[in-house]
Amino acid sequence: MSQLEVRENAFGRVEIDRESRIVRLICTANALTPETLETVVADFQLSVPLRERAGLVVLQDMRLAPMVRDEALEKALLAAVPRLSARFAARAVLLATAVGRLQANRFASHALGEVKTFTDEAEAMRYLREQASKLRSV
Repeated sequence: MSQLEVRENAFGRVEIDRESRIVRLICTANALTPETLETVVADFQLSVPLRERAGLVVLQDMRLAPMVRDEALEKALLAAVPRLSARFAARAVLLATAVGRLQANRFASHALGEVKTFTDEAEAMRYLREQASKLRSV
């Protein structure tokens, strides 16, 4: 059984399972501001430095996160997407609704590389496990 590394703050939780090569960023229901977003991004970058990401896949679980309705926050999120998603071998975003999935697809278009969006956790995890298994076979 692998050991889970966990870091959390009021806005999210990062779980790193190095054996399975899966990182989970689980957002809380607390609303972000552009300023608190910077804290979240900085904490995530400390938890999962760029140099480690090529050997990992990531699930961003956004099911509890409030919809982004603020223009300043949207602008800050678009700027933060590359720092949150850069260099991972595979990326998946998990949303609660189809509307959330549409918004996530818009944000994902600003990421480098492909980002898959899902509303079904089992489907998202199947995709990430498949991608992680390719890393182990290389």
